[in-house]
Formats: sequence, C-alpha cells, structure tokens
Amino acid sequence: MRYREPEEVLGEKSTKRNNVVEGVQVYSIADGELVLMLESVSQDGIDALIARKPRRVICLDWLFAGDDQLKTNTVLRMKDAAIDFRTV
Repeated sequence: MRYREPEEVLGEKSTKRNNVVEGVQVYSIADGELVLMLESVSQDGIDALIARKPRRVICLDWLFAGDDQLKTNTVLRMKDAAIDFRTV
C-alpha cells in the first residue's frame, strides 16, 4: 500500500494543509471541525490547538514517542475542553 497525502484521500477542498499551530503541522478539515496531527506533536501545539476548540482531533500515536505523560495530559485536557481526541 502506498502512502497517500491527506488531500488525496479527503479531497483538496475540504483539507487545509498549511495550518501550523505553534510549530506543529496540522490538517484542518471542514473548517476546523476535525484536525489531524500526522507529523509532530508538542505541548505548545496541543495548548494552541485546544484554544481553537475543534470538535475532534485525531493524532498518530507514535508521534508521542513514548512520552506517556504528554499523551495522558493531552487526553485529559482534550476531554476537559469537550474535544473528542483519538490516537491511531
């Protein structure tokens, strides 16, 4: 299976690739209702993303690179902000 850019899968019009939140590249879909984090994650990026209040955030699990504290804090803070946060 070959790698496909998010724009290929989700459609060019619905995906905005050039969103950078505190140095973290994110993919915003449906005017920010869904945000994908596919390249990197940081505490500053998480803080800024929570402030934007998307409805749902999906993040690749391996981006946390064994930083269980960052992952756990992210899960809890997203829950407190009523943001559906998932890792895959």
